[in-house]
Amino acid sequence: MTVPANGWQPIATAPKDGAPILVYVPGGVRLDDEIYTWGAWRDAGGRLDVLPARWHEPDNYTDDGPGWFTIMITVSSWPGEGIDIDGVEVEPSHWMPLPAPPAEGA
Repeated sequence: MTVPANGWQPIATAPKDGAPILVYVPGGVRLDDEIYTWGAWRDAGGRLDVLPARWHEPDNYTDDGPGWFTIMITVSSWPGEGIDIDGVEVEPSHWMPLPAPPAEGA
């Protein structure tokens, strides 16, 4: 299979082994107020269209799936409410492998 120069491939060719990949979600995923996602604060009501995700099948921990899921972390500003980690199902059209991490000392 030939990979396009920009690296994006149709989602039908993505691995479904649970490994994380980058996905493109047309129209994006809406971020509610006070969402902290994958290390980057976003403006309230913003959208992300490129996200890390993985294929998930129902298992002993959740009935969610099968499908593509990304992790969203909700940080509450209300005392005592803390942090909620939630898997958000997405419907991507394309995917690419995660980039390699930077070399040590780079």
